[in-house]
Amino acid sequence: DPACGICPVSEWCLDPTIYEAPKHQSRFPGSPRQLRGALVRAHLEGTDLHEAGQALNRSAAEISAAINTLRAEGLVAPADSRE
Repeated sequence: DPACGICPVSEWCLDPTIYEAPKHQSRFPGSPRQLRGALVRAHLEGTDLHEAGQALNRSAAEISAAINTLRAEGLVAPADSRE
């Protein structure tokens, strides 16, 4: 039963009877996406961002670059004291 009235893709959906939700993406171990996700989770949990990156065996340079990108995108507070 499609619920077109509350569906977030209803504006561009051509036929609700054939719509298939996007497939779940894998975690891509070692990818920048995995690192970014870990850093955002750490931020939300109030834990140390650098420790979260180190737990993935990432270099300090990779972690800092990811944090700076997340800050520029507004996903991590600019003066986050939890890092």
